[in-house]
Amino acid sequence: MAQWRAVAGSVVGAAHDRDGTPGQDAFRVHVLDDEATTIVAVADGAGSATEGGIGAAVAVDAAVDAAVVAVAGGAPPIDAANIALDAALVAVEGAAGDSPLGDFASTLAVAVVTRSETGAAVIGDSAIVVSAAGDLEVVTGEAGEYVNETTFLTSKAFNAARRASTVSGPIDGVAVFSDGLALLALDAATGWPHAPFFAPLFEFARSAEDSGTPDEALQSFLASPRVRERTDDDVTLALVAWRATDADG
Repeated sequence: MAQWRAVAGSVVGAAHDRDGTPGQDAFRVHVLDDEATTIVAVADGAGSATEGGIGAAVAVDAAVDAAVVAVAGGAPPIDAANIALDAALVAVEGAAGDSPLGDFASTLAVAVVTRSETGAAVIGDSAIVVSAAGDLEVVTGEAGEYVNETTFLTSKAFNAARRASTVSGPIDGVAVFSDGLALLALDAATGWPHAPFFAPLFEFARSAEDSGTPDEALQSFLASPRVRERTDDDVTLALVAWRATDADG
C-alpha cells in the first residue's frame, strides 16, 4: 500500500560540546493514522537565548498539535501550517510566563504534507525543501543582513517575516532542517537545493520501516565528519518520502 515514510534525527553541535551546553534544536514528526498526511516541525533555539532550547521544544509540540487539529477540521495544508506557527507563539508565550519572551527565542519551520500538496510555513533561517515529481523547491525564512542574524518566533516582526507557501504535487519528498545543514543542503550562491544531497536521503527515507521515529542511521550521518567539518552548530533533519506500490503509483 502506498504510504508516507518519515524519519528524523538531531545532533548537538560541536560548539555546544566544547562549551558543555545542551543543544537547542527540537523536532517532531507526526504521521496521521490514515497515512494521508504527515506533519513535521523543526525549531532551532537562538544561541543568545538562555532558554532557547525550551522555546524550541515547546514550539514544535504546540505546532504539531495545532496542525493535527486543523487538518482534522478540514483546513488545507497551508492554513494548517500557518495555524501551527501562531499556536507555537502562544505556547512559547505561556511557557515564558513572567520571564522575558526573548529568552525563549527560536526559529520554526512547519510542513503539512499530503500527496497532492504541501503547506509550508517558516519563521527564521530553518528551511523546507519539497520534491514534487522530482523537482526540488525550497521554502525558507527571511535571513538577516548579517551572518547569524535572523527573525525569531518571539520577535515583534514575526508576522512580517514569516514565509508561507503551497507546493503542488504529486509530492514525493519533503525535508525540514535547521540552518546547521544549510551549507551542505543549499547552494551557497543561489540558495537552491543541492540535488545530489537530497536524492539519496529521500531514497533512504522511502525505505524506512519505523516511520516517524528517530533513526540511528540518520543520526550517524548527521554526526559524520562530512557534516561536522562544515558546521559546529546543532543539526536537525526530518525527512518525509512517499513509498508507492506499482498499483498505487
